[in-house]
Amino acid sequence: MGCILEAEDRKLARTVAAKAVMLDSDMDEATKQRFIREAEVLAQLAHPNIVPIHDIVWEGGVPLFYTMKLVKGRTLQAILKDLRHQNSGVLREYTLDRLLAIFRKVCDAIAFAHSKGVLHRDLKPENIMVGEFGEVLVMDWGLAKMLDDECRMTNARAPEPAAPDSSSGIRDSSFSGTLSGALLGTPQYMSPEQAAGETNLLDERSDVYSLGAILYAILTLRPPVAGKSVEELLEKVKTGSITPPTSYGTTKSEAVAPKKNGVAEAKKLQPPPHLPSGRVPPALSAVAMKALTLDKTKRYQDVAALSAEIERYQSGFATTAEHAGTLKQLGLLMLRHKAVTALLGVMVLLSIGFVARLVASEKRAIAGEQSAVAEAARASQAEAVAIQEKQATVSALARSALSLAEAALREGNGSMMQAALGDVPEDLRDSTWHYLRGQSDSSIARIDTGTDIDDVVAHPKLPSVFVVVDHDGIVTLLNVRTGKRLLEFSTGSEFPAIRFKAYRIAISPDGERIAVGRWQVRSDHVGITIHDARNGKPLRQWDAARTVALAFGPDGKSLAQAAVDSEGARTIKFWDVESGRLQWTYAELVGEGRNLTMNLAPGGQQLWVQSRGGAVLLSLNDGSVVRSVRLLNTWALVLRPDGQVLVTGDARGAVKGYDPTDQHIVFEFRTDNRPIEHILFTANGSRLVTIAKLDDGRQALRIWDATTGAPVQSLLGGSGDVTGACLHPLTGELVVTGPETRAWSLGMARWVLRGVREAGVAFWGEDDLGFFPDGRKAATLQRLGSATPNSLWSASLADYFSISLSADGRFATVGTKRRNDPLLLLHKDGMNVKASEIPDVPWRESHRLCPTGKRVAIVWHNFEKAEVKDTATGVSLPRLNGGNFIRFGDVGWLNDERLAGLVTAHAPRGEKGSEEQIVVWDITTGEALYRKTNPGQMDLLAVSPDARRIAEAGADKKVRIRDAATLEVLNEFRAHDGPITALAWHPKKPILATGSTDLTIRLWNLDTGKRIDELRGPLAAPHTLAFAPSGQRLGCASPPAPPALRA
Repeated sequence: MGCILEAEDRKLARTVAAKAVMLDSDMDEATKQRFIREAEVLAQLAHPNIVPIHDIVWEGGVPLFYTMKLVKGRTLQAILKDLRHQNSGVLREYTLDRLLAIFRKVCDAIAFAHSKGVLHRDLKPENIMVGEFGEVLVMDWGLAKMLDDECRMTNARAPEPAAPDSSSGIRDSSFSGTLSGALLGTPQYMSPEQAAGETNLLDERSDVYSLGAILYAILTLRPPVAGKSVEELLEKVKTGSITPPTSYGTTKSEAVAPKKNGVAEAKKLQPPPHLPSGRVPPALSAVAMKALTLDKTKRYQDVAALSAEIERYQSGFATTAEHAGTLKQLGLLMLRHKAVTALLGVMVLLSIGFVARLVASEKRAIAGEQSAVAEAARASQAEAVAIQEKQATVSALARSALSLAEAALREGNGSMMQAALGDVPEDLRDSTWHYLRGQSDSSIARIDTGTDIDDVVAHPKLPSVFVVVDHDGIVTLLNVRTGKRLLEFSTGSEFPAIRFKAYRIAISPDGERIAVGRWQVRSDHVGITIHDARNGKPLRQWDAARTVALAFGPDGKSLAQAAVDSEGARTIKFWDVESGRLQWTYAELVGEGRNLTMNLAPGGQQLWVQSRGGAVLLSLNDGSVVRSVRLLNTWALVLRPDGQVLVTGDARGAVKGYDPTDQHIVFEFRTDNRPIEHILFTANGSRLVTIAKLDDGRQALRIWDATTGAPVQSLLGGSGDVTGACLHPLTGELVVTGPETRAWSLGMARWVLRGVREAGVAFWGEDDLGFFPDGRKAATLQRLGSATPNSLWSASLADYFSISLSADGRFATVGTKRRNDPLLLLHKDGMNVKASEIPDVPWRESHRLCPTGKRVAIVWHNFEKAEVKDTATGVSLPRLNGGNFIRFGDVGWLNDERLAGLVTAHAPRGEKGSEEQIVVWDITTGEALYRKTNPGQMDLLAVSPDARRIAEAGADKKVRIRDAATLEVLNEFRAHDGPITALAWHPKKPILATGSTDLTIRLWNLDTGKRIDELRGPLAAPHTLAFAPSGQRLGCASPPAPPALRA
């Protein structure tokens, strides 16, 4: 249907993937529509494990191509092929546990797609991409189908086939391509109902079958069925002729393909080389075969149930598919609690020996007593087993509740998170529980005035201060960070408001005046009042029609009013604030109701006005129409701060950005399939906030990247109707008003400097001196502080971005990860920088300078070895010993003679017998001084500036703080929603910065254990964080996004 090309996005200076449709003369309309459908489906599926789409390009009414994230990595099919050929490197990296983790991420993606009413219909290993950084993405949604026609994004659809067509021949059993013609899909992985052409019967269970086929391939390294033709493959799929995975490799022989595809032939195959014992675990075989059941009513009924089975297996519990008996359950229990089982065994042996001695000495006299003792021992043992089983069951339920809370977090459902967390017993509420509990309501404040709040505006001069008006006409100025109320006054209403959104307010640009407009207007009551913002005293008032919205002019001396008269006519009125005189009226608005907003254009001389009929740009001088834009079914409108993009939201959750000059669409994406009530831009225009009310009463508060439309964050905790919303332009807080009013922090950091390419970042002894990209080179030593930074040194090659600094500030090493590029040593003497090459440095993953710069620790390529070299001579110091080290990870210096590092010992990471350790070496002798075993895989290590503490983190989303002198754990806490990818210590305070794949940077006070700030801005997971010497600036580098510098 199309081809994938690597392309350059010149707007954002990034490399993307472009899928182009091959519009030749034989291309039918159905194929074109499938191409369009794939792009539309991807636009609806914003999920970490589904490839995100950026844009689609049309020409002459025909789609030419669409762009999406460029994923560098390998398909699962290629990985399985290498495993089958016993590639040693792949066997080490892709253990069964790793493959099952990949499979569960695929399940997460498909479960999310099903929740959005989308079937994939072409799931296979070839359509699963495993990226260079471990990310897993489900690709190729060209055959996807919407289960609910009302959710489709277009009426033009490719016709569904009625019957299979096997005209496309398959030459051998290795075929895994997607069939074209009437039958759509890949034969080896399609469900029986799909193979039979019964497309009207396809549902979520059809994708469950395909997932079962992928699990089968993971276990056996072969698809479930094989054949020489389409007819043979389809017949086997439709009849359920599948050999159980446990039959493979039970008889050792040469690796020849089975000719009859039966159990006997499967036994002759060589045992799968990636399985620890060479045998497929019966539990996983049963799971795969249940998913591949011919009768779909007997399969797993949804993807979540299939994924839960894999989780049970990996956690050491029996799967439902294997129908484990009591002995099997007991055996698994003993494996999960090996220490307790061994202790019970010793106790039983001791008891038997004791009883034997008693029998020998007093056999006849105390026969009855022996029986009683034996019975007591059996009762004690049974009681111990029962207690252990109960504890294991409670722990398993607690883990399931935490998993459900994690899933609810991904869906943005705070109430479901709280319900799930409530099921966890208090004694099992660990750091993960407390972290998720905090995430279930991300609001920072709840605002209560005693009644519903009707409207809110941000104070233009005071950070974190908002002005709200409630349903009783009381206006309050308050700081949402501190809760302090700065002013409170009444609007002077003598009757209770009885209508939704009874009051609307605006504040002048200088913060000196507050305007209050009313919906409920009587003949004896004014419509608009101007108050002094310092004391609340009314300055002037005048009669006016019912107010829908208010906005001060740029000078604060004029006021725009969106109004509705007694007959329902919608108008814009422009008032002189000093006199209350009406200057002009615009009365040609289209539409009905009160859904009408206003946005001042940059420069302050023009006003965008929105109604459901569209938008008009009015001149503030006389109300004349400068430009008119026809927009159907528009519920919300906002102008980007620079005035270059007009963004609308409609009743079905679609968000569109238009160029206001020619109305062409700049971007488009879909949110929650609910009317969007408000859209807001952050002050710098980089983020977009959409607000909608869901059917269950929750508020859907979503943050989006304003350039790509990619989801950034969901804000949890809001519920009920929405009467108003406002973002503070100075400090980034969001306030949403209604019967329940809350405030959130968007965590938008003030990035004062941004690069233009992938690079590293580091400060070298001064806040204004450091390594930053200059547009051409990844590592350039620059002095900041001016509009054009002064470059002091740059590498001869463009891709030097790996940087390490000595603690004394005199030396730096700069390198790449390529094989033949030298490692450079820089010596700073005042303003002079001298560069030299460190001799005989191998191909490396990372390098770390010691505090004085005399030595450098180098982790080799593929993490297979670590060594320490003299930076002046390149001579290697004694080898780092102390154990059977298989893999070296991150390292850090405690002083010039002691090095800490993360290692995997005894067996490759993830395999049986492997052990994760943290070790401290004496580098003068190479001997290990002390070590501790880690409970899980930790990938990052950072030593505190005083060398007294070590921070470590990794894929389990937790941070562990150790005493550097003993390696004892001082503190452990959950830090992020995704794997942690970067760590940095504050140079002067007990503060740790963490970065993650969840695209946040968080600052933690290690003395209190509290999170003190959250920053957003990186477009990819940060790989480097660096504080400036004063601690007032933080640098961040994240491929492929450019590095950024925050003040």
